[in-house]
Amino acid sequence: MDLVRSDNEVYYGLFERHNDLVDRWNDLNHYLVDAPPVGFPTRKKKRVLLSKGVILADLLRDFLEWYGDASRFLLHPRLVVRQDAEPDLTFLHYTNFLSHMISESNNNMVLVANNYHKRYQSFQSQINFWIAIASFVLTFVGLAATLMTIL
Repeated sequence: MDLVRSDNEVYYGLFERHNDLVDRWNDLNHYLVDAPPVGFPTRKKKRVLLSKGVILADLLRDFLEWYGDASRFLLHPRLVVRQDAEPDLTFLHYTNFLSHMISESNNNMVLVANNYHKRYQSFQSQINFWIAIASFVLTFVGLAATLMTIL
């Protein structure tokens, strides 16, 4: 390792915060992708989904804070490299790795937001489906009642 951890606390701090964000992202995305289909929408299911929305909002807020810090560090990097290492190559490697991490994290946040919106839209579609079924049944019952009174 060409960087000394004690001399590069900001850089390693960005990695630790990123790892925390990835853990939270994995938990949330796992729920959104692997949760069973909505079925019959209930208030409990809606509360669970809305609580995941709050978790997503917190995750996005923390991500934007990390994104700003990482981008500022990438614009003005301050890396302390060991004396026996090649400074230019080491600098290029670690800044390129941070740049890749920023890009990949941005894509992951877009993905989890899209997965949440897809799950929410699925819930709303189920509500509309059950309203349509209830309307059909009530219309059919009304038609049957009308036919019975005419006959």
